Amino acid sequence: MTIATLITAEEFLDLSTDKPCELVRGEIVEFEFGTMVHGAVCAHLSFCLSLWEDQHHADVCITCNNSGIVLDRNPDTVRGPDLQVISRDRLLNRKIPVGYLTVPPDVAIEVRDVWDRTSKLLERIVEFLEFGVGEVWVVCPKTKMVFIHRDNEETTVFQGTDIVTSPQLPDFQCPISKLFEGIP
Repeated sequence: MTIATLITAEEFLDLSTDKPCELVRGEIVEFEFGTMVHGAVCAHLSFCLSLWEDQHHADVCITCNNSGIVLDRNPDTVRGPDLQVISRDRLLNRKIPVGYLTVPPDVAIEVRDVWDRTSKLLERIVEFLEFGVGEVWVVCPKTKMVFIHRDNEETTVFQGTDIVTSPQLPDFQCPISKLFEGIP
């Protein structure tokens, strides 16, 4: 019988790996690189969020590319949503931390890729919400839909000609068509 050696978020931060991975209950879990469609939708989302931040003088930090959040300790879990938005008021000294985020962001966004399994995606949504993330968005390029999950509320669905809005992001408005522009 082999017993896995668990590592901490701090040890995970110091690792050098060849593949993208996360720390789940102390164990390293590898995943696949995103597809071109995944990357394009992430870029569109980042553009829309940055435009909103600029136009509305939103005092937030927007990150992408799986920036890590420590969701649990003993054993440690570090997950990296595709994008996240957090009010600078919630950051120590209003500055972006050098390591992982240790407080819940206002919004965590997952763009579903071809290799994402529903069960694993649901697990991530639950983990983010239990940690205190205000909203978890799941963006589906295949169906061109956005699902916004909030703790103890029904899921909000945006599709077709809808405009994505969010109580966590005052005055944010992004047409679904903009998110999926040029996506087959």
